[in-house]
Amino acid sequence: MKKQGRTYSAFDTAVYYLTFKDRTKKELADKLTDKGYSSADIDNAINRLELYGYINDENYALSYIKGNMKRKGVKLMAMELERKGIDRETFYQQIERSDIDELSAIEDILKKRYSDISDDTTRRKAYAYFMRKGYKSDDINRAFSRLIKQKEDFDT
Repeated sequence: MKKQGRTYSAFDTAVYYLTFKDRTKKELADKLTDKGYSSADIDNAINRLELYGYINDENYALSYIKGNMKRKGVKLMAMELERKGIDRETFYQQIERSDIDELSAIEDILKKRYSDISDDTTRRKAYAYFMRKGYKSDDINRAFSRLIKQKEDFDT
């Protein structure tokens, strides 16, 4: 990267990108490749950044999971993180650390977004919404059942 005639190293450029937001190793390597740095310079920069603790894919995955667990299902988060260079094994290790409860997340969203899930049209729309968000079919159906039962118990 050049700025006013000065050439920056891959490390300096990587640090510059990290000032805006956290990134995975793959994201950073892709950015540096796009800027024209050699693979040796990129590897050296990434190794230094890991050594200094500026990038850590495990911490990135855990932070991403905690930030998105109330809006996205495990499947969708796994797919998004895989695109960012986080392997499935790392992802599932971090899922275990984060104590995700998809069922309660679905129930919370149902209570906020959908007023009457006993209506078939609303239920189909809600089901499609949760499937797009990466939630498991079993969890969606279980949440519907629990909330319908709660409503019936409340009404009686």
